[in-house]
Amino acid sequence: MSSSNAQVQQALTTQQANKAQSQLPPLWALGAMVILGWNELMALVWNPLYLLLGMVLVLFARTLYFELDVDAEMAKGSLPGAISLANKFVPALKSVVHKTIESIMQAIAPAEGGAPQGARAQQYRVQEPSIQMSELPHGGPPNNASAAGLTRRKPAAEGFDGVGSTPAQQQQADSRKDQ
Repeated sequence: MSSSNAQVQQALTTQQANKAQSQLPPLWALGAMVILGWNELMALVWNPLYLLLGMVLVLFARTLYFELDVDAEMAKGSLPGAISLANKFVPALKSVVHKTIESIMQAIAPAEGGAPQGARAQQYRVQEPSIQMSELPHGGPPNNASAAGLTRRKPAAEGFDGVGSTPAQQQQADSRKDQ
């Protein structure tokens, strides 16, 4: 092996080692980003509207990134890739917006021939048994309401409506009424 081949091999090895080590910014820069960006992070966490908007924007950008096929375009080189991406940007943006609006409309509108909106919620509602007056004995409601576990509350004393009262207060009001 000649000395020039050895030098080239050593330079390539050094470049690969430097690439592997320099993937992250310096530790002090990471600390500065955390300290200086803390209030923005808290604004996102404590305001759900900002958080939702941020998530939607991230998902939109991700979809646009894959629609543009940025990796394949940039593999051609920086300048040819940037020119190609600039030419594809507006049509890809229109396509992603159209697909997004279409999926939102499908989520909002019920499917054709499917159950109407709210049908799923209606299946969980409690159905009151419908009893016709003619089906009841003597043609009316039963007189023995306590048999069904229903009791009638005594009217409250004057000046006291009984709303929000404790049982002791209700008994006092009942005893005043009886006197």
